[in-house]
Amino acid sequence: MYTRFLPSLLLMIALAISTFSYGQEKETPKGKIFGSIYFDAYTEMNSGYNRSGMEIKRAYFGYKYKLDKNFTAYIKLDIGSPEDLSLESHIKRYAYFKNAGIKYTKDKLTVNLGIIDVLMFTHQEKIWGHRYIAKSYLDAYKFGPKADIGVNANYKFSKYFSMNLGFYNGEGYSKLQNDDTYRLGLGLISHPIKNTTVKAYLDYSKKDIDRIGTFFFVGYKLSHKLSLGAEYNYQFNNNFIPEQDLSGYSVYADYYILPKVQIFARYDNLNSNTTQSGQDPWHYAKDGDRLITGIQYDFRKNLKVAIDYQGWNSHDASKDYIPIIVMNLVFKF
Repeated sequence: MYTRFLPSLLLMIALAISTFSYGQEKETPKGKIFGSIYFDAYTEMNSGYNRSGMEIKRAYFGYKYKLDKNFTAYIKLDIGSPEDLSLESHIKRYAYFKNAGIKYTKDKLTVNLGIIDVLMFTHQEKIWGHRYIAKSYLDAYKFGPKADIGVNANYKFSKYFSMNLGFYNGEGYSKLQNDDTYRLGLGLISHPIKNTTVKAYLDYSKKDIDRIGTFFFVGYKLSHKLSLGAEYNYQFNNNFIPEQDLSGYSVYADYYILPKVQIFARYDNLNSNTTQSGQDPWHYAKDGDRLITGIQYDFRKNLKVAIDYQGWNSHDASKDYIPIIVMNLVFKF
């Protein structure tokens, strides 16, 4: 069903773009190189053993080229350690195309095509605002890949309401399609009052069974000074396994106490259900609560450093509490 639907969807989008762009004035093309580097130094304060180290977990490098006032082409490399490799392999670094696409904007419409960001992450990650310290909730606990091959469109009906629709490969940006599984996403975004965002997002994939995710988010951002966010997420049939659901919530906030000094905090909760054949929740060993709190100093707009405390409390009582002190640094250009 999906494979028959995709060509029609792409054709409709192509025709719409052609119609909107016909007769537009030419604009001088412009290009820009961009990138970012994430550096960590940490020490683990577990009673049994203390681990410490320094690492560059991730680096991004990209190029954006504005063809005219409507079309922009972009490419971004993600250089890091894939999470599906063995622990021994994590000392290596691999480069992937995180993004490689074309963006079209016209009035209230924005369309992206290629290896693109999945829209279910965007608002949460923007309000959290500390990707160099920790991934946003849906990304951290693997509710789905943050970028994927596909097409999405966002239409702003008014300053109060917008909607987006996405059709994706379903395998993520580091894998090619190897089955007939595709992914649909529908997001409804509202701004009922000034500086506030309310979002509901439905994520649907199908293999032998359906995997359905429902994600809800409320955020508030007061210029550069204050950010507040809360989200609740539920995914039915995680990893396409029947009856294995994953759910949880995250709340986070940051506040600039001085022009260049910010304090921030975040609390995550991750839970799974108990299946009919089980005694404990199926994801019990990895369920838990996470606390992040710290202080950030902005040397420049593109150079920030943070000292933070991160703690993980597993719901499995046999596992120790894991407290970590981390220094994080991000440089963007």
